[in-house]
Order: sequence, then structure tokens, then C-alpha cells
Amino acid sequence: MKKIVYLPLLTCCLFLLSNKMWAENNIFDNGQQFKYECSTGIGLVPISAILSWDGFYDSHTILSISDIYKNKYGKVKVSPLITAEFAVLLKSWLTMSANIGYSRTSRPMSKYVPEVRKFVWAGNDISTYLSLYLQTTFNYINTPYVVLYSSLGLGIGSYGKDVGPVFQVAPLGIKSGKRLFCFFEYGLGTLYIGFRGGIGYRF
Repeated sequence: MKKIVYLPLLTCCLFLLSNKMWAENNIFDNGQQFKYECSTGIGLVPISAILSWDGFYDSHTILSISDIYKNKYGKVKVSPLITAEFAVLLKSWLTMSANIGYSRTSRPMSKYVPEVRKFVWAGNDISTYLSLYLQTTFNYINTPYVVLYSSLGLGIGSYGKDVGPVFQVAPLGIKSGKRLFCFFEYGLGTLYIGFRGGIGYRF
């Protein structure tokens, strides 16, 4: 728990103490400054997996006789979080972006059929997690080929029939490449917990 608290604080300190010379460097290609970025990524532990944590086991709680005939649910399968981002490079140290995130859970369901007196497969219980959020990224080291950054995202998301706020912070991330780049970051929030990586293109 202490590491989770200290990591964002350390990142903020690095941002404040970084030399102004890094802010003067930006990403160039043949003398032309890039203005936009498009990227896509995958988060390894989406929040939909956390919300359905009890569903990783067969579930059929019996508290009364009538519960015997309630639907049975099997183990949950969770897709990774898939994200798409369009970013505007406002300053060498500041980027604003619009993001979309998607993941889903699938859980087999069995229904009791009185005619045959047994449970039969009745399809999959599927829930989708869809989010739309705005993100601010602070580049505290920005060179033509390597960018170190932190980001904060806020927006709205839906999981099944529930709608709620989205909050995501990435205390530490790295981008490598010039026009075509890859990125890797550590983050936590209502979108994913753990690591996210992907590729992007500047223009």
C-alpha cells in the first residue's frame, strides 16, 4: 500500500524538479513539430475483472428450497481493456487527449427446465464496460525519441446497466519512437489496475 502512495508522490517531485531544458525539447520530424497523436493500447487487468471477482468461480448459493431452481452461473471470462486515444500536443510538456475504453465479461448461464427436471445451458450472461474520458498528460522528460510522462484522466463509464464516473491515473509511463512509437505505463483507477501498453502514430 505504501508503494502505491509513494509512487505518485515521487512522480510529482520528478516533474517539479526536472530541468527547464527538457521543456524546450519537443518531438520533431525533418524540422516540423508534430501536433497530434493517435494510439491504441491494451490494459492487462481491467476493472470489469475486479467488479466480477466473485464470478471466477461457479456460483449457485442456496439459502432456501426455491433457490435450488434459480439460474446457475459458471466461471467468468474477462477480455482485456482495449483503449483508443486521440491526443493534441499543446506544449512540449503538456498533452490533452480524448479516450475510449472497452472491455467485457462473459459468464455461462444454466436455467432449470421443469419438463426435463434438470439445468440446461441458456446462453451467456454478457456485460460490457464502456468508458469515455478526457486525459491530461504531463511530459517531464521529452526528447526526440524518448518521453517520460504522467497522466490523469476523468470521464464517465458504464458497466452493464450502471453508469458512473471514470478516474484513471498513470504515475509513470514511457514512450519510445519518433513518428511511430510504442508506450508502456503503470496505472490504477476505474479503468484498469496494473500495466497498459500499445502503439501510436504522430502527425
